[in-house]
Amino acid sequence: MVSAHLPNALISADWTVSQREDVYKHFRFTSRTAVISILGLLVFPASIYWVSASTDVRSAKTLYMRCLLT
Repeated sequence: MVSAHLPNALISADWTVSQREDVYKHFRFTSRTAVISILGLLVFPASIYWVSASTDVRSAKTLYMRCLLT
């Protein structure tokens, strides 16, 4: 129970926190959430991997050596 002497900002913050705790119960995959999920779980990690692999000196040298051997 919220006491009467708390400012309105704290009361609304407590209400927001309690509402956010139950958000997962009402989650649905819409086209927007599907795009966000694909970007966050596939595209973003793949782009980080691609950038790190392309700028890594050892992997670039290994790739160059493989091309020479074939």
